Amino acid sequence: MHAILHASYFSPNFGDVLLWHACINRIKHDHPELVLRSVNVPRKFNSHYCIQGVHNITSSEIRDAKFIAFLGGGYFYQPQRHTLIWGIRNYLRHSKALQLSLEIPKVGFFGVGVGEIDFSPFQKRLRAAFSKADVIIVRDMESKLASRELLSGCERPIHVVPDIAFGYVRAQHGLMSKERRYLSLHIDPSSIPQANLKHILDFIHKVARKTALPLQLLVDCPSSQATSFAEVLKRKYGQRVHRVVTYAHDVDDFLAAIAASTALITTKLHVGICSTALGIPTVSIPKHQKTKRFYEQIGLADNCVSATEIAHYGFELLENQKMDYKLLDKFADESRSALQFLSAFFSKPVL
Repeated sequence: MHAILHASYFSPNFGDVLLWHACINRIKHDHPELVLRSVNVPRKFNSHYCIQGVHNITSSEIRDAKFIAFLGGGYFYQPQRHTLIWGIRNYLRHSKALQLSLEIPKVGFFGVGVGEIDFSPFQKRLRAAFSKADVIIVRDMESKLASRELLSGCERPIHVVPDIAFGYVRAQHGLMSKERRYLSLHIDPSSIPQANLKHILDFIHKVARKTALPLQLLVDCPSSQATSFAEVLKRKYGQRVHRVVTYAHDVDDFLAAIAASTALITTKLHVGICSTALGIPTVSIPKHQKTKRFYEQIGLADNCVSATEIAHYGFELLENQKMDYKLLDKFADESRSALQFLSAFFSKPVL
């Protein structure tokens, strides 16, 4: 029996690959009888997403597909800028899977982020898929409200579960025992105005002056902008930069680099989710509303500071953080429940 899996697999981005691995590993462990297939993975990203025998489904295999699962990621939530371009691009990326959801018996959404979508064809196709879904799990309360609005009167139970990556990483006990020795900087300059980038650099400079920790630069997606900016930081801090770690293909290696941090500063979501899950003091400078949502959801809103305000802070923002490990474990358990829902989805018989 075939099961189709869909996600945000359109760039070699560490966070998206991590979510994919977490879900594939669980399904393979619990349901070895299933033949897993993807939809529309670009060939150039096969080495990241076509793992454990998973590859794009063929037309002849679709007839045997009984399940389609949309896995974790924020791919149903437009950014604040360039919404038309985003809408057209993501419609082209996801429309085939959404169309297949109308033809396949069982449909589920597991840990997706949902928000405003202005591009009408994309919105309509997503509404049709949500209306047919057996299971809808979203990753924050705002996504639940957006889903309710999208369904507009079509009653479907909607569950809220923290991002799948949080529980998955917190369960990696080997990472907890890693030696922590770096101040890690993970700054992706794309979509950050120059004035805000200057605020971020001023904050980093104040933090770096207050600690003798060696610096580790993290690049979670090897774009030219991110790689070039890491080189800028490397030149600025010279011998204090002990290493630059770029995610290439190995999720575990990049997780180990995050785990080696004494403290971490990031501008993106999933590197901060991983460091927080590991109990590492983290400052998040969000580029997207979904990042702010996550830290509010787990009770650490003070760890997330906008780029316009970050220059008013210094090392105390990291130094004064107190980790409530019982609370982290609570949210990790909730996060892992999404994978339990996912496994149960494939356990129920198809009528």
